[in-house]
Amino acid sequence: MMSLRDELLGRVPSIPAFRMMGPPGWELHEMAPETEQQLVARARERLMAAHQPVLFARLGPLVTEAFASARAQGALFMIMPGADTPAGLLAPVTIIGSLQRSAPSAPLDARVAEAIENHGARVLGGSRHFLRWEHHKRARIDGDEADTRTLVYLTPIPGTGRSSALQLTATIVQPVERDRETDARIADWIDMIDASVATFAWVRS
Repeated sequence: MMSLRDELLGRVPSIPAFRMMGPPGWELHEMAPETEQQLVARARERLMAAHQPVLFARLGPLVTEAFASARAQGALFMIMPGADTPAGLLAPVTIIGSLQRSAPSAPLDARVAEAIENHGARVLGGSRHFLRWEHHKRARIDGDEADTRTLVYLTPIPGTGRSSALQLTATIVQPVERDRETDARIADWIDMIDASVATFAWVRS
């Protein structure tokens, strides 16, 4: 298990303040037009210095795709490896935070029931607040095929009577052809994300 020691403080519009422990060096960024270019440039410099051009080849397109998808979904923030992340904790992963609201045609309770029935959603171990499930799909990223594994975490926002929820969505890019070492590394990343989300807490005002 990778250690968690960096506290991420979230103070973004539309939701209450929160805190969450993240892997060393990971950072929380509010969604802003200039953030994407800054993050891609910084990731390139960091990964090239770590002699991991293949990892950047996956991470760069992932960030671009993640921002485009996040904007379309009304994302509020993104969590990802920062400039001070140790080389061993650099992972082609982004965690998107978005606000989910009930609507007459799509109540949150119905979505939760659907996730449990069709996607095997379960309460996240170590957390009483989050429901967790996964999606898998084959995608084409930057011209190459890759498997994407999406981890979804949903928690109600206090004081809304379960009419609003915060959704954290973590997307991991997996090579189509994998060996035992690659699978073990991906399993470590998933454990790391689960452990981070399990520390999430709303900050009482």
